[in-house]
Amino acid sequence: MNEIIIPKFSALLIDNLSYLFLYYVLGLYFVRHSKQFIKLSMIIIITVLVCFVSLFEGHSLLFIVRGITGGASITTLLVLAVIACNLFFKTKFIIFTRTSAIVVLVAGILLYTSSLGLIPFDIYDYGFMPNKYFLLILLLVLLFIARTNKVLAVIMLLAIFAYYFKLQLSVNIWDYLLNPLFILFVFRPYTLSDRNK
Repeated sequence: MNEIIIPKFSALLIDNLSYLFLYYVLGLYFVRHSKQFIKLSMIIIITVLVCFVSLFEGHSLLFIVRGITGGASITTLLVLAVIACNLFFKTKFIIFTRTSAIVVLVAGILLYTSSLGLIPFDIYDYGFMPNKYFLLILLLVLLFIARTNKVLAVIMLLAIFAYYFKLQLSVNIWDYLLNPLFILFVFRPYTLSDRNK
């Protein structure tokens, strides 16, 4: 029984935290030059509006958006946490260099075009039972990313650990590493470094 309850609880927690962090990041971005008190006030206001205010048939904004976009990946949650940290504490963690952004974008395009049947093989299927060769390729890509961007490499590594412990409902490793929201971050100037590495 516990084996069923714990993954479900962790999956819901990860999804809800991811979308809550998304609203925090959006809110903090607009008050990024303000004092800490204003930023804390913004977090409280966002939490109340997003989680507790009913917008449609008794559902909150958090519930509605999550229903439209589906579950978020571990990487999405971690990237949002890093962006929030940059906005709130004035840190300068760089999530994507140009090289790592291209790697993520190409991987996302290949993954979703194969899932839609637009290319003759389905990369997503390999994520259900990743064998040693698949994991070796993934490790090599991770080492390549780590050469130019240690922050993104750590995020990806934590996502792989999350897959190992099955912290989400999915049993496909791609659902832990990539999702549309995560891939969209490569286009955001706030997360993309100007360094051509």
